[in-house]
Amino acid sequence: MSEDLDLVERMRRELAAVRWAEPAQLRARARRRSRRTALSVAAAVLLVASAAGLAATGSPGAQQPTRRNQVAAAPVAHRAEIPLDALLQPGDLRQRTAPPLTGSGLAAPVALDGALGRCLRERHNWTGWTVSRYSRSQSVQLAESRNGALTGLYLTQDLYRLRAETAAGFLADVDRWVRVCADWSRPVEGAVPRAVMRYRWEVAARGFTGDEAILLRQTVSASGGAASPGDPGRVTDAVVRVGDLLTVVRLGPDSDEQELRRLAGVAASRMCVAANPPC
Repeated sequence: MSEDLDLVERMRRELAAVRWAEPAQLRARARRRSRRTALSVAAAVLLVASAAGLAATGSPGAQQPTRRNQVAAAPVAHRAEIPLDALLQPGDLRQRTAPPLTGSGLAAPVALDGALGRCLRERHNWTGWTVSRYSRSQSVQLAESRNGALTGLYLTQDLYRLRAETAAGFLADVDRWVRVCADWSRPVEGAVPRAVMRYRWEVAARGFTGDEAILLRQTVSASGGAASPGDPGRVTDAVVRVGDLLTVVRLGPDSDEQELRRLAGVAASRMCVAANPPC
């Protein structure tokens, strides 16, 4: 019994010697412990997020596609058939005209001029007219006169879609044809006395609209007599390329080349909606 009392007394003295922390110290320690716990949790969350980001996007050194690259890589719709609104419209014309007569087709030849083709064949420099993939055409008559009669053809337009490489080289072919057939004569069959028709072709202007453009002028005279500028023996075509589209625009007699150039510019703008690549 005395041993138990001695043990109790010894424990009382040891506990009395212990220095207990003040309440303020206990609260400070608790705050420090809470801050350490919060920092540890935040670091763990950041580490997990970084690991997830690397897994999704690859290593930091790997080149990631930008939005610009993604947009550039997106396939572009390739236009095939030619819409009707790619042709010149009645509102583009400065004359009062009847409703246009239009047509469309597949694999139509881009036939610029029958006489030019005959000259090239005769001079053994002919491989045939370029064949288009798709085509649209229109012819426009002047509006009826007061007595109800149509007053003549005002405009023709042929619009072709070619293969891209064929379209890009077409006007270079025209330049070559003009060099070969700058001046060509042929007899008029059955004419008495003998008569000769003389044909001359020249590029009167170039580069005025679209990706490429020329005014191809043909002058025809009979028996050595030259045609005057207002003579029906002079015909000018505007040939315009925009992307893979090519158009040939011709005005009727008594039309000036300045108006033809203006219409060629309007035609180029309208072709933009259907060209590959788009404007």
